[in-house]
Amino acid sequence: MWQVLHVPAATLLWLMVAGVQAVVLWQVSHEAVVEMWLEFLPVAVVPLWQEAQVPGATLLCFIVVGVQAVVL
Repeated sequence: MWQVLHVPAATLLWLMVAGVQAVVLWQVSHEAVVEMWLEFLPVAVVPLWQEAQVPGATLLCFIVVGVQAVVL
């Protein structure tokens, strides 16, 4: 494994130091009032595949799971 072969002192110090993080005021943008516009949005005209599937149409061979092999 490469972790075992890695020498701890081989990594340079400047690769480990995180440094100072910039202060970002992203929360200010979340104060705005946001609403959803519902007009002219696309609407599906076909039913979902779950609704279109006929109950009992799946063959029994696809439902029965069988015996699992024991792995030691």
